[in-house]
Amino acid sequence: MSLYLSINHEDLGLRSFEIKADNSATIDLGGYTTEREITGAGSAIVKRNRKVWQIESVDVFCDIEAGDLEYLQGTLTSRKEAVITYQHDDGFTYSGTGGIAGDVKYNTADKTVSINLSGGGMLTKI
Repeated sequence: MSLYLSINHEDLGLRSFEIKADNSATIDLGGYTTEREITGAGSAIVKRNRKVWQIESVDVFCDIEAGDLEYLQGTLTSRKEAVITYQHDDGFTYSGTGGIAGDVKYNTADKTVSINLSGGGMLTKI
């Protein structure tokens, strides 16, 4: 089974990318982050802040002839979010609404683009 990333953008359409086999992406489901502080009386206060979901350092194969690089750049520069689906070869799949964060840079040696993805809400296991 291969690893896949699909991006379904309202204006640019649906495109799937094969993820490099030795890729080591990190996943943060999003939701909340917490901090604990101490009051003057010594009790704890728990602060909860919203955070974005993230899938970082995803190396996807990019077919220049098929327009993959332009598609990824178009997704990055668009103001509209896309539905992102990440399928891992261990059998789990996560989906969320968001987009590409950071830069889109093509690696000519291995024909890949390393991208970071993020969005509001949470990633959902499907």
